[in-house]
Amino acid sequence: MKNLLSLIQSAVTRMGAAALLLAPLSAAHATNITQWTFENDAIAVNNGPAPSTGTGTASSIGMNVYPTPNIGITQDDVVQGASGDTGANGVANLTKIWRVRGQAGSSGAANGWSSAAPIGTQGGVFATSTAGFGSITVSFDWYTTTAGEGKLQLQYTTDGSTWNNVAMTLGGTTSGISVKTNTTSSKTVMGSYVQASAQDWFQGLTATISDPAAANNANFAIRMVNASTGTDCVNAAGAALNNTSGNWRFDNVLISGTTFTPTVTYVGNGSTGGTVPVDGNSPYASGATVTVLDNSGSLVKTGNTFSGWNTAANGAGTSYAAGAQFTISANTTLYAQWTPVTYTVTYNGNGNMGGTAPVDGSSPYASGATVTVLGNTGALTKTGSSFSSWNTSADGTGTAYAPAAC
Repeated sequence: MKNLLSLIQSAVTRMGAAALLLAPLSAAHATNITQWTFENDAIAVNNGPAPSTGTGTASSIGMNVYPTPNIGITQDDVVQGASGDTGANGVANLTKIWRVRGQAGSSGAANGWSSAAPIGTQGGVFATSTAGFGSITVSFDWYTTTAGEGKLQLQYTTDGSTWNNVAMTLGGTTSGISVKTNTTSSKTVMGSYVQASAQDWFQGLTATISDPAAANNANFAIRMVNASTGTDCVNAAGAALNNTSGNWRFDNVLISGTTFTPTVTYVGNGSTGGTVPVDGNSPYASGATVTVLDNSGSLVKTGNTFSGWNTAANGAGTSYAAGAQFTISANTTLYAQWTPVTYTVTYNGNGNMGGTAPVDGSSPYASGATVTVLGNTGALTKTGSSFSSWNTSADGTGTAYAPAAC
């Protein structure tokens, strides 16, 4: 409700912002996974505000690391929006908001925000599980003061440690902000970011995260962080960051998604003929039961026989025979498994009266392998006869092989 009210305020102030009212309607099919409106939080110092919807955590990073002018302490807080914060674009926010900043510690005055901070090390982090959801979308409202860091990038993680840059689209209010892409400067993120050119509220910054790893992920998180460092760090007025004042504020941080529907895909895994089966029931609802298909497309692989399916191409995953069942909660690929066709070589004394037939220690052989014919190593004998060779037929009408023949 709070988000809608703030959008209405924006639309009344500036007719161009009316486009923002359409966004929730077009995304009506999505489900709010977790949202931070900060209305449920007391107006006070708060380094970890609770979400208003769903479960998750919020925190800031980098506010107690750099001299600004001294190294201070993290002292984020929930504050009441004020009409005096309304910027040149006319967008007001009079609801509760979350301010990210540092404050004086034992060493003296500090602010937290610093141009010495490496790219992506100062800002706000919001984490929530996307289990059961796909097509993840992120939206939020951002405010920077005139002296605050003017360049913001959005990142996401699927493992809690590797962060990926993602492009944003602007909301209905585009005055005072622009989307940019850097490909040259080593002091700005290689990728997409937004840059503010005035002290303003920028509502409805949005990103769609198409990475399939972001879906159904317990380690999912986003962060809105500094896009630049050093001389590329400028404030909302375009001047160099002064490292002693300025801050960011956030509101209506929303992570949403559609109900996750995992798929089952079959792969021939080196097959030389036939076709892979296609599961007509895929995609499935998360938690549904999957019945593994048989080799209905008559997959073949030269020199091999089909032996089932496995979740890993090399057979190191979970094996499934046709008709087996499992509960699906993630996209699953089933790889055909192949067992090499093998052939044995057996020696027969064929009426011998003494000695023993040799045994080929290399048998069985894979199809296509080379066999070296053994000699009469077991000293086979037959009264009135001498050993001459081997033959594929007992009566000698087959293929003859002398010892050591290949």
